Amino acid sequence: MPLQSSLVHLGLAKETVQGTPVSPTVWVPVENNIKNEDVIHFIDDKSLMGAPVATIGQYAGPASSTVDWDANFYPEALGHAIMGLLGADAVSGTATPYTHVLTLSEAQPPSYTLSVYNGYNERQYPGSMIDELALKYATDGALVATTKWVGFPSVSGTTSTPVLPTDNPLLGWQASLQIATVANTRLIGFDWTGKRATKPVNTSGGTQAPTFVYAGPLDVTGKLTFAIDNETELDYLLNNTQPAVVLTLQAPNSGPSLAIQMSKCAFTKQATSYSKEWVEVDYDIVSVANSSDAGTGGPISPVKFTLINSQSTAY
Repeated sequence: MPLQSSLVHLGLAKETVQGTPVSPTVWVPVENNIKNEDVIHFIDDKSLMGAPVATIGQYAGPASSTVDWDANFYPEALGHAIMGLLGADAVSGTATPYTHVLTLSEAQPPSYTLSVYNGYNERQYPGSMIDELALKYATDGALVATTKWVGFPSVSGTTSTPVLPTDNPLLGWQASLQIATVANTRLIGFDWTGKRATKPVNTSGGTQAPTFVYAGPLDVTGKLTFAIDNETELDYLLNNTQPAVVLTLQAPNSGPSLAIQMSKCAFTKQATSYSKEWVEVDYDIVSVANSSDAGTGGPISPVKFTLINSQSTAY
């Protein structure tokens, strides 16, 4: 009988040595569009050999892997995705809740082993580093994280037993927005994307696997959708004001929270829609590196996250 897709689960754990697999310590409830793939660069031999053929040989070249998955933003588990993108976590607090200030490190972010159980076998993707992290929500849905990872070729692992997160995912209606330190209650949609242009790098190591996986400079872009009643946001674009933008999602009853801070945010493009009974405007944004969003890891950064949850240790 075919394998049951409902049995799929994904776990992860931070590595001590990049590319050395470790067993999962955290499991993420993922959507059914998860994609885990071994990527081999095949080398075609198209030499001429006295026959009307195109290919006389095919050889396995460098190998790596990609793992893409979407998940509702569970505050404890998804802190690892932010850490994997930025690389620095300053944690404070002596009892629950604990505050994690996640900022961009000058050093490379950590690598992770991603473990994907497909209903038959659990495959581990060691040395994985984030290529892209996107966060998106609408007021009638959850905050959703979309992640793309690049890593070493997969290996067979021991099947783990997943443990559900103890917290609930953050929801769109829990969001509040400040622009230029002033509350803005007209936001109805939010897209945020951080990209690192992560690449597997092969050197003269004598193996198909990469010598290392390397994350490039961080680029932060996004889109804010407003139901407008004035032209405040348009003035940000026309005047290139680049105000500070802080989006906070706060669970009820002083539960977990996530704040996304972009202290120098350029509004770069406008698109107005009249298709509904009210007027909506999309604004593309680019977050510009600045010293206010920097942490202990570097002098400037385009973003800073403050994550409050029950995890006592740094990510």
